[in-house]
Amino acid sequence: MFLKTVVILFYVKFCFGYTRDVNLEINENETIVDLLTRSMEITDYIVPEIDGEDFINILSPKIMELQPPFDLSSYNVSLKCQQSSEEFMIALNKFELWALRMYDASAKLTSGILNGNVNQFGDFDQCLETIIEKKSFQAQYCLAYIQPSVSSNFKYLNYLRTLALSFEAYKSKFEDPSHVVPKTSQIQWAFCIPSTCTHEELQHVLQQKLKTFINSSMINFDVEVKKEMCQIREESKKYDLGTKLALYFVAFVALIALLSTFYETYSASESQNEWLTAFSLKKNLKDMMSIEVPKGDIASPHGVRFFSMIMLILSHRSMEVEFNPVANRTQMSLMIKSPFSVLLRSSSLYTDTFLMLSGMLVAYSFIGRLQRGQNINVLKEIAARYFRVVPPMAALLLFGTFILPLLGDGPQWNMLITNQSEICKQTWWRNFLMIHNWFGFENICMTHTHHVGTDFSLFLIAPFMIMCLHKYPKKSMSVIFILALISTIGRFYITYARDMTVYVLFGIEYG
Repeated sequence: MFLKTVVILFYVKFCFGYTRDVNLEINENETIVDLLTRSMEITDYIVPEIDGEDFINILSPKIMELQPPFDLSSYNVSLKCQQSSEEFMIALNKFELWALRMYDASAKLTSGILNGNVNQFGDFDQCLETIIEKKSFQAQYCLAYIQPSVSSNFKYLNYLRTLALSFEAYKSKFEDPSHVVPKTSQIQWAFCIPSTCTHEELQHVLQQKLKTFINSSMINFDVEVKKEMCQIREESKKYDLGTKLALYFVAFVALIALLSTFYETYSASESQNEWLTAFSLKKNLKDMMSIEVPKGDIASPHGVRFFSMIMLILSHRSMEVEFNPVANRTQMSLMIKSPFSVLLRSSSLYTDTFLMLSGMLVAYSFIGRLQRGQNINVLKEIAARYFRVVPPMAALLLFGTFILPLLGDGPQWNMLITNQSEICKQTWWRNFLMIHNWFGFENICMTHTHHVGTDFSLFLIAPFMIMCLHKYPKKSMSVIFILALISTIGRFYITYARDMTVYVLFGIEYG
């Protein structure tokens, strides 16, 4: 709509001296070609000496002066990229629709920059859906990261940079894991370019273009364009063996669930086989919605678990908002900086709550059984714990690794979803061994499952400590106190030496 309006404004300005009353309405659904056709008809009536080609030649450079197109052809790029870029520029000067769509889909300067509106994703769908006939290339959408920096000597200019980057609520670097840390220190800018141009060529050309600006200002720009951040529209998706097996498995489980539900619903037998109703949707939904309180249940942990779960979800969601291109990001950052937001920046404490509850319930259960004279089969308890935790986590890994990447797309889809999927394809076995929490967040498959590994590791030593505590109370208490003291001192030392924090502080850096 903006481009159509600009066309009309230039048209009216051009023909102002020749016309008195001309009514040219803009239809939202009308294409540029239709609009120009109608413009030509009126122009021929008013100014018969102006033909369509002359009109385009006059109009095109004036519009391009407002927002110059991104031209790669005049830089040191491959021959294919150069030729495709030249074809794009020629077509754009002729106002060909496919070139206009690519130009229109690229990011442009907008208002609200000092309020943090610097991330411009352009029009992802318009770029990839552009049909280019009789050409050896197609439209390609790329999202570039641009990191501005200003010398500390220029305080006012540095302050303007800080405003544009919304005070950098989470300071980030290019090498930070993009699926974990929001890129608040970088500007994200979209380009719709020919598919014959690589991400390295886009990065090189963009860096060269910004150099001319660097030489005339005090601002330095670093550029990064990752391979996975350049996307083209695929005719059909190719599924690897893992994806096919995952889809077959999901279909098989769905079939089993339907058959089990059908058996429970229509079986004439009064005593139904428990194995055949194990996957029944009807039975499992009833069990999930049951509010029956088991004997010996402790009520208070349920409330603590509920509030911790809600706060943990809100904490994660508050950080995920930083990935979005928010128009008033600076105002949002000021909200994150406010005192009450500490409740949302304490995610590690909410995770520790679950570990505390898990340890308390294990101790309560085991000590009660020991006091009743029952024996504890450690291997059996560990196996029961493992097979209770692994199936739901395995289902989550299966979905997140092979199925979720197929369910959508977008400017950041590869960065947030596909990237996590590729990590899981390499490190899934760590989750099944419950050692995934031994590695950094950037190397964890499904980062939000890190506490599962920690909980299972603590459960491995819990039976032995509880049995010793039951048999040798005084000595065991001394040992537990010493272990707790060593753990506390060690945790404090690591936190202090590595300059770490329990809270997600405002302006914190990853690593």
